[in-house]
Amino acid sequence: MRLDLATIEQVAEMLRDYIDDETLYWDTLDGETDVMDVVEYLICEAVEADHHAAAAKEMSKVFADRASRLQMKRRAVNDAIMAVMEATGQDKIPHTLATISKRKGRASVTIINEKEIPTQLTKTVRTADKTAIQKTTRSR
Repeated sequence: MRLDLATIEQVAEMLRDYIDDETLYWDTLDGETDVMDVVEYLICEAVEADHHAAAAKEMSKVFADRASRLQMKRRAVNDAIMAVMEATGQDKIPHTLATISKRKGRASVTIINEKEIPTQLTKTVRTADKTAIQKTTRSR
């Protein structure tokens, strides 16, 4: 459906004297330009887009739930593989589909009180104060 705004504007301008009579204005404008067909089409498109968006959101919830269940299954499978490795006392299982091995854990640091850390072991982050900059530029 083609929207001819130029024609609609021209006819609307000619009908400006009848703007107080809403029914007469719109009936005449629609008779000359089919503007109501265009509006109907646009309303249907808006409603359809709303429905599609709602359906997409619902489907995204369904898929998010499915992904969560699959991630839980993956963790359970990993736990089962680790149980097999521990039961056999092995760190590696060679198989035709995949070779599974334990990964050495990474060393991590847990900080209890940041204030007790010496300054040579800390980072200082420097950021621009946008509020101060904005005040400075406004005062000029």
